[in-house]
Amino acid sequence: MIYDLPYWNWLLFFFVYVPIVILWISVVIDIFSRHDLGGWAKVGWLAFVFILPFFGSLIYLAARPTEAQEIARTYEKKRAA
Repeated sequence: MIYDLPYWNWLLFFFVYVPIVILWISVVIDIFSRHDLGGWAKVGWLAFVFILPFFGSLIYLAARPTEAQEIARTYEKKRAA
C-alpha cells in the first residue's frame, strides 16, 4: 500500500508526480476553455498532450500565446467590427 513507501518515495511522489498531474490537468482545462482554437486544433493539442503528457504540456505552454497577445487580438476584433 502507499503507507509502506520509504521517505524518499514520499518526497518523489509529492514533489514530482503531484505537480506533473496538476500541470497536465490545468493544460487540458486550458485547451477546452480557449475560444480562439478551432475544433481540430483542440483535438490535435489534446492528442499531443495525451500521447506525451509531460513534454506535450510544456510545449503547449511554450506555444500558447500570452495574455497580452490575446487582449490585443480581441481589441483588434472589436475595432474591426
